[in-house]
Amino acid sequence: MTMETNVNLCLELGINIFDHADIYGSYQAEALFGEAMSRKSFKREDIVLFTKCGLRLPHDSQPYALVNSIPSCCSFKTG
Repeated sequence: MTMETNVNLCLELGINIFDHADIYGSYQAEALFGEAMSRKSFKREDIVLFTKCGLRLPHDSQPYALVNSIPSCCSFKTG
């Protein structure tokens, strides 16, 4: 099932809120959703879109992602 099919099914069922983050779907969810929107099978004004940004975890598709905040916000105990 494509992203476009999923979105249209949700809209038919009365679900119009979509939550995104740049890390969802192996860093592809937002791009796929954008491609579905560009096909214009649904209107932007018919959806509520939430997103988060700046979440960068190491992944093959994002080799430049750095995780600098982990050591500064977490303490690790060993032994």
